[in-house]
Amino acid sequence: MKKAACLFFPLLILLSIGVSSATALGIAEAEAALKVPGAEAPYVNLPDPDPLPPTLFGRLPYPSIAPIKLFDNFYFVGTTAVGVFIIDTGDGLVMLDSGINNDDAANMKKDMKKLGLNPSKIKLILISHEHFDHYGGVQYLKKNV
Repeated sequence: MKKAACLFFPLLILLSIGVSSATALGIAEAEAALKVPGAEAPYVNLPDPDPLPPTLFGRLPYPSIAPIKLFDNFYFVGTTAVGVFIIDTGDGLVMLDSGINNDDAANMKKDMKKLGLNPSKIKLILISHEHFDHYGGVQYLKKNV
């Protein structure tokens, strides 16, 4: 299955968390439901966010936070500055945001493995909005998982 990244509205995620398993969507149905014409960005054309100016956030890179399974099939990986949620659908993984840059994404990939999640199973990356700390790791993930 092709890996995809698209913009979404956070409210949609909040609503979808309350959906019962009887009405849960598979990856293909969820991706189709989220499709908005023109929302899938051509990430190959985005500038690489590395390197960031060292004064932008102070000390970089930020230390990782211990990865955690929050409940059921819902996980968190990230740093003291930025993190992502991961949903294991059984058909693959859905990632909510992707971190600041390649270093963040690489650390998140390692932390996913600590949780027993296989990063190569990422099927969909949802980007909450266009700030680099939310989309900065997409290129790394598309190339390295």
